[in-house]
Amino acid sequence: MAGPFLNVNPVELVLQSYDQRINITLFDENGDPVDATYLHLKVMDVSKVVLYEDDFITPPAPPTRIIKPAGTTGGYYIDWGDPSIPNQRETTTIRDLFFVWRAIGGAGTEPAVALQVVKVVDPLVLSYLPQFRLQVDKAAKIVDEAGNIFLGYSDAQLLLFLESGLNLINTYQPNTSMVLESFPRTHLHLLIDVATIVALQAQEVFAIDTDINYSDQGYAFNISHTQPIHSFLQMLLSRTDRLVPLFKLNFATMGSLAIQAGPSFRMLQLMQAAPRGILFRGYLST
Repeated sequence: MAGPFLNVNPVELVLQSYDQRINITLFDENGDPVDATYLHLKVMDVSKVVLYEDDFITPPAPPTRIIKPAGTTGGYYIDWGDPSIPNQRETTTIRDLFFVWRAIGGAGTEPAVALQVVKVVDPLVLSYLPQFRLQVDKAAKIVDEAGNIFLGYSDAQLLLFLESGLNLINTYQPNTSMVLESFPRTHLHLLIDVATIVALQAQEVFAIDTDINYSDQGYAFNISHTQPIHSFLQMLLSRTDRLVPLFKLNFATMGSLAIQAGPSFRMLQLMQAAPRGILFRGYLST
């Protein structure tokens, strides 16, 4: 039987310079929520520098920032970028953070550990997501408007697709190091196209595992997504191979070329310009 586990969103988005509530839930080996007797949080940046640590014990003791909502079982949260903290700079920098949660349920139980990526994101980048969702998310039309609930990709997943798409653009020659925050909005559709390629690659892998061909005594049915997705993916790749180099030409600057002649060339020029009969270090100009 499986041991206790922590349920966390693998990726959380936090708007730059704002606070965001990060929620977790602890479950026992039966899948039922259970309160933690001990809960530890370590926050690191990509360089593995520890930025924050916190311990929550039952009963809670200050100065912990981890909160257990009253009347709930197994649920906890921390407000990252809490505006009540004087001079807090937790969300002022665009960066990726790693939240490492470690919880212990009842006495004698094994600890549960969960890793969570918290991305501090520029508001401009978040403004790309609705247009991207409109293109790539087939479930966007099945939505609870009151609850703003989509049945397809989460905002965090869409952002990861955009990041991977931009990495693909950067690999085209000439190599670039563009980031989402400075990507020209006039060319947003190109970024969305390339991010769609990344999303479709994930869909194609899923389709390979789930497509079905069934036939029995004259009854047959077929579920096939792989080939249609592959065909559309190849069309996008062909268009990307043509458009990305053209896009990069818009931002190429005129360079300069310096040619330095080798010694043999300089010697030849000198001898050709010299009067006949002049001796240059053993060479006679004729």
